[in-house]
Amino acid sequence: MSLSAYAIRDTADGCTLAVIAKPRARRTAFAGFAADAGTRNGALRVRLQAPPVNGKANEELIRFLAKQLGVPQSAVTTEGGRGRRPRERTGE
Repeated sequence: MSLSAYAIRDTADGCTLAVIAKPRARRTAFAGFAADAGTRNGALRVRLQAPPVNGKANEELIRFLAKQLGVPQSAVTTEGGRGRRPRERTGE
């Protein structure tokens, strides 16, 4: 399957990636791609060890994606989240 089939879009600031985050997992890790119908199709699934309290899960997601992408945490931003799905993250 080509990369364009996943929920990745080029933007003027870098790219936007649709993410479905699952907090309170045993460990933080990639969990594949969503196969759900609708807007979640192709979204990256990420399991997060942090709880969804006071933005801790979003902070852990930003740290995790930055490390995996090899970019500084300041290059990853949140466009949604805090209970809203699907979540999107932007990376430079």
